Amino acid sequence: MIDSIQLFWLSVSLIIGVFLVIEPNAAKAIELLAKLIGVEIQRRWLMIKLHPKNPITNWLWERKMEKLAIELKQKIKEANEQTFRNE
Repeated sequence: MIDSIQLFWLSVSLIIGVFLVIEPNAAKAIELLAKLIGVEIQRRWLMIKLHPKNPITNWLWERKMEKLAIELKQKIKEANEQTFRNE
């Protein structure tokens, strides 16, 4: 037989289906609602990801900047060595 949760979702689906048949703008409203939910999820994700007090992103940026600093130091050292060799 049908469980109570299955009956609930079947009822919700039937109500939405009837609403879509009766109201011509219901499909547009559901589409806009889905887009609104997607935008809200993306906004929240970016707020979490780019928040200045987020320790994970801060650690990742520090690590990236340390690697960049080491790379730049090596390039500067190589450029200085080439300059002194040419003189």
